[in-house]
Amino acid sequence: MANRAGTLRTNLSGEAAYKSYLPAPLPPNPPIELDTEVVSLLVSANKQLAVLEGISSRIPSVNLFVSMYVRKEALMSSQIEGTQATLEDVLDPLIDVNANRDVAEVINYIKATEFSIKRLTALPLC
Repeated sequence: MANRAGTLRTNLSGEAAYKSYLPAPLPPNPPIELDTEVVSLLVSANKQLAVLEGISSRIPSVNLFVSMYVRKEALMSSQIEGTQATLEDVLDPLIDVNANRDVAEVINYIKATEFSIKRLTALPLC
C-alpha cells in the first residue's frame, strides 16, 4: 500500500513477519497547499503544543513522572484483568520480598515497560 504519505512494508518472513510504516521523503510531491483551512489547523495545533510545553515545563523530574505513570498504568491495566493490587503495593520498597502473586504480575509489567523504554535508544520504533 503506497500513497503520498508513505508505504506499508513487510519485514522478515514466516511467523516472524511484521509490517512497518515507511514515510515518504520530504518535501512531499506534489507540495502541500497551505490554504486558509490548513493554516488555521496549523495555528490551532501550535497553540495546543505551546500549552502542553508550558504544562510539561512545570514537571520537576520527567524521569520520575514517567516512572510513576508507568506504575499507575501497569496497575490500572492489571486491575481491569481482575488483579488485586494497590498503588501502595506497587510503590513498596520491599516489593522483591512481597509474596502477593497479583503484585508480582504488576511488577513484571512495570519491568517490561521500563526495559522497552530503555531499548528505544537502540531499536527503531515501528
